[in-house]
Amino acid sequence: MLNDLSNFTYSKSQIAIHSLYEQKMTRKRYLIGLILIFAIKVIYCQDNVVGFTLIDANLDSNLFELVDGQQIDVNSIPSTRLNIRVNTNPPTIGSVFLSITGPLNNTMNENYAPYALFGDNGGDYVAVPFPLGNYTVSATPYSGSDQSGTQGATVSMQFSIVEPVPNQPPVAVASATPISGDAPLDVAFTGSNSTDDVAVTNYLWDFKDGSPTSTIADPMHTFAAAGTYLVDLTVEDVEGLTNTTSISIDVNIPNQPPVAVASAIPLSGDAPLDVAFTGSNSTDDVAVTNYLWDFKDGSPTST
Repeated sequence: MLNDLSNFTYSKSQIAIHSLYEQKMTRKRYLIGLILIFAIKVIYCQDNVVGFTLIDANLDSNLFELVDGQQIDVNSIPSTRLNIRVNTNPPTIGSVFLSITGPLNNTMNENYAPYALFGDNGGDYVAVPFPLGNYTVSATPYSGSDQSGTQGATVSMQFSIVEPVPNQPPVAVASATPISGDAPLDVAFTGSNSTDDVAVTNYLWDFKDGSPTSTIADPMHTFAAAGTYLVDLTVEDVEGLTNTTSISIDVNIPNQPPVAVASAIPLSGDAPLDVAFTGSNSTDDVAVTNYLWDFKDGSPTST
């Protein structure tokens, strides 16, 4: 019985200790919860810059949200008389300090929305001509006016205003190996050294010998007949602009063997017989360069 009572007293002590432990843990959880709530409020209630909007200041209208690294084609916007608005969360905060560097340099403190880089009068934005070039725009939010109170994170963004270069025609460059020789003449043509500001997309070779054209950049071609051929290479770019160049190929008639013509006076007679031989009537498509007479009597040959 005493043992049972002792056990019962020990159990009540355990319960008391456990209850105290739970109370302490509850207080800790409560404190941790308060800290987390405070931290979340600090994070989410802090004044933040959330973006930049490019403004057509002539019409006081939004053009688009700027993106870091963006290239703006000057031909895609209605005017270069622009302004930049800083967007914040919440939409109205104490003040914003703005700056821009590049072809234009300016700083501005704005206490009232809209927070415009070059200022405004009740939403009537000051129009500033933006030259072509690379810009960096930055904004820092503050909880109080005139850059007072709590400072938020500075946000910076780079963008460019560019005027794309108009498409230029390609430049045809033709070469060939060999450029002369006897028929039939095999020629290796090269057009792949042609250039363009973007890319050469098409090749057209006209060999001027009545054979089909070729659309290969570097074709092989055989000229079967003798003649001079002014071969054309035309190249085309992605927008359809073309350029043509020519290269001359000289194909010669193949060398023909000479024709030996021999005559003699007299053709017969008593020994000793003196004979006058004639070989100069021999012919060639170019020229006979050497003569060799073999008299077949054991005597030396004659040239």
